[in-house]
Amino acid sequence: MIRKIYIRDLGSSIEGIRRTCPEALQDIIAWADEAVSGIICHRAHYEMEKCFTPVRFSDSIWDNVPAEIANRDPEWLYALSRHSILLNLAKAFAFTGDKRYRDSFIRMMESYLTVTSCTAEHFSTSWRSLETGIRPENWVRSIELFEASGAPLPDSLLSCMEDALHDHIRQLEDTHRAFQRLSNWGVIQDHGLFIAGAAVGDDDAVSIALSRLEEELTHQALSCGEHWEQSPMYHLEVLHSAIDTVLAARRLGIAMPQAVEEKTKLLSKGLYDMTLPGGSIIPTGDSDEMDASDLIYLAAYLFSLPFDARKAEENWWDLGSEEKGGDAEERKSIFHQASGNAFLRSGTLTAHMVSGLLGSGHGHISPLHVDIAIGDRVIVTDAGRFTYTDTAEREMLKDAASHNVFMLDGHFPEKASGSWSYSGIFEKTLSASLGEGGYDAASGMYFGYLSSGLVERRKTLRISDKIVVVIDEALGDEEKEHDYRAFWHMHPEAVISDDMSIRCGDSSIYVSTTAESRGIGKYRYSPVYNVLEEASMLTLGSRIRGMGAVATVFSIGERAEVRTIDAHLIDSGRYLSGTEAIALSIRRSDGEWIVLSRSHEIVAQVDIIKAGFLEGYGRLLVQEKGDRFPSRIM
Repeated sequence: MIRKIYIRDLGSSIEGIRRTCPEALQDIIAWADEAVSGIICHRAHYEMEKCFTPVRFSDSIWDNVPAEIANRDPEWLYALSRHSILLNLAKAFAFTGDKRYRDSFIRMMESYLTVTSCTAEHFSTSWRSLETGIRPENWVRSIELFEASGAPLPDSLLSCMEDALHDHIRQLEDTHRAFQRLSNWGVIQDHGLFIAGAAVGDDDAVSIALSRLEEELTHQALSCGEHWEQSPMYHLEVLHSAIDTVLAARRLGIAMPQAVEEKTKLLSKGLYDMTLPGGSIIPTGDSDEMDASDLIYLAAYLFSLPFDARKAEENWWDLGSEEKGGDAEERKSIFHQASGNAFLRSGTLTAHMVSGLLGSGHGHISPLHVDIAIGDRVIVTDAGRFTYTDTAEREMLKDAASHNVFMLDGHFPEKASGSWSYSGIFEKTLSASLGEGGYDAASGMYFGYLSSGLVERRKTLRISDKIVVVIDEALGDEEKEHDYRAFWHMHPEAVISDDMSIRCGDSSIYVSTTAESRGIGKYRYSPVYNVLEEASMLTLGSRIRGMGAVATVFSIGERAEVRTIDAHLIDSGRYLSGTEAIALSIRRSDGEWIVLSRSHEIVAQVDIIKAGFLEGYGRLLVQEKGDRFPSRIM
């Protein structure tokens, strides 16, 4: 007998999804109809390796990558073996009562149980341990949906599935190395071990799973709340596994180690910090475009957190008519020091800067990378991931030139090496100052050019909800000149004009720069695994001396008048050179500001720097016209 865990009030769930999530319902039915017709695609919300290439179902596909799949990518097999397509058929039946969905579920499940087995010959295909950790939740949810819909699966099939869950337990208990203890695989696998053990009444399996999850979450959750692998998508996968464990344990009255709840709550807070107002992630590293609203909502419900989130389709299945608390706090600017991520926010604007942990194989070469989002759309963006196969596309998308970084002297010190490694990994730093005078700033340094006597530094400054200033510096010998090149990649929905205006839906961004040259070109962007689209990019170039700087201003909604102005010391009258400071005048209809950035200390008598109406001293100063004093950000 398989124990019930999830469904509480199917009628409320169905009614709520129909009323509040009509698009999700349409997607469920469309995908189920596709499966009924014999076509396999991987479309699940949290599918790590989506694939929309249609493949005809047959008993042979469980262990053999179909010829239709590009590069014979084995990820296609792994996605199939997670059985999200089967859970979707169960959902479609719950909505419609259409026996075709139930019949297709039975046909595919019987095929899987007949053709495959928990033996070594299948451990690299249909019974890889990661998928063995994912299937139990999908199976238990499916069984409950059919039963709650008044059409339980045949006893003979349920008996085979229960026997197979014991096989899942055996394999998962036996597959636990240092890799699992530190990798997302461990949390995902041991969530599956917990669900399988709870479903079949194996208390030992439940105990082992919780003990492992306690250690894994302790190793993997950084103090800032991010998952250490530095992929927001894998953060979602880990958090889903952890939070589903908490939900199931509470439902079943199973005591959990305190650390499991604490780390799950910490990861939930980290996710809220990282997401945009509508719940979407900023897809950096090995990530796809994804909406995390359901995880945010469930965390708010389970931990009484003041998160602003809509109730998503997944929440209705778990909670029925139950609701999270009504309190909600909007996302604020925050610095995740442990991971090296800063989120600078005001109104609908989010500027994100990363310069910290690489995150092992799922990280990309992106030191000092900056994203700019308006609302829930990342307009200036990371290029994505596309594939895990060892191909030119994989290396291209992991390399620096597919990110919003700057390069010196025509090369970048790090390169991707195959799918999961790198030619070298260099140190990076990030610091931040949030809220000083109403402004936010992050400053990062990259040490990959040390052998050439150079250090890169980027300062990202949010002046208002309409202005982001990025200042790039080449710290080195002032007598030497260097080639500077910066890359800015746009979302495919964004269009760049020759005047460097960017339009994306109802949003517009106007770019001004002190760079000497600028070019508009094309690059390839991957919104999800297995999909590549053409998008626009902006490339800026200059010759700069050591300690020199290039400034780029992103103005939202209207073009800003941006010009460089002189800066000098008041008492001595000495004007600062371009290798000492850069001063900008920024004027819009809603205000005028002076920004002063210095690359290094000035050896002189105590003196105040003046640039336009700004008078002060510091590494990074901002003053709005009409304010008495500047704000010293850094």
